Amino acid sequence: MRTASLRRCGWCVAALMLSLSSCDLEPIELQFHPNPPSISLNMSSEDSVIVTWTDNSILEDGYLVQWRTGNEEEFMTAGQTGPNATRFVHRQAVVPNVFYEYRVGTKKETAVRFSGSIKTYLSFFGPAQLNVTGVSATSLRLSWYYVQQFEDGFRIERKQLPGGAYAVVGEEARTARTFTDVNVDPTKQYRYRVYAYTSKNMSYADSIQVHFGGASWAELP
Repeated sequence: MRTASLRRCGWCVAALMLSLSSCDLEPIELQFHPNPPSISLNMSSEDSVIVTWTDNSILEDGYLVQWRTGNEEEFMTAGQTGPNATRFVHRQAVVPNVFYEYRVGTKKETAVRFSGSIKTYLSFFGPAQLNVTGVSATSLRLSWYYVQQFEDGFRIERKQLPGGAYAVVGEEARTARTFTDVNVDPTKQYRYRVYAYTSKNMSYADSIQVHFGGASWAELP
């Protein structure tokens, strides 16, 4: 009985091997370096950009990050990462208020497969929602909203209307959100502008036109 059972098992194994050898098995291609999708950019300081992407690769050697400005034809290498990375901080030659284009390539040995690129305008945002409040006939207070994090401070400029030229009337610390001008003439009209600044750059400025309305300073429509 035992001999017959072993003989039957041998026939089953032989039949299974014959069946497998006669099948048309298609080879499976391992995708070592597909394109990394979902690239995004964020300006983390006035001279650095955070590039992030989705790591959907298998057995990659790493990622290559390249960039160019809107005026350049060729991409330049910003840097590279090891495998399984999803983030790279570009800290070189990045200037705000310029169009930039980035792409990320998956590396495997000597091959690099690039994703589609992403373009963005990296802005050094300025103060917003500039408002005026009357303090007296000869003084007024400006206030603004601001959410950036790397400014050194704020610069306030004023010009007399019509036809005057802007001149600096004060500066405030980076934590300030108001400025009081104590040297204004209630018979004049003025335009103010406020912008954030660093040692390297200046933001866009928000401006407001004001006049003394008989009782207090107010914004001109």
